[in-house]
Amino acid sequence: MITKTNYYTRTQLERIASLAKSMGRTEAFLLREALDDLLHKYDNSRHRPRA
Repeated sequence: MITKTNYYTRTQLERIASLAKSMGRTEAFLLREALDDLLHKYDNSRHRPRA
């Protein structure tokens, strides 16, 4: 894996920390999962027919 630096709001960090603790996952795991979901979302939107 490659290290990246990102900036988050205090609220985002508090929420991700709370979620990670409640799920028994690391914050990094959840952030990677969210990024994968975002990339999948926009990859699929490219393949939809235009209205």
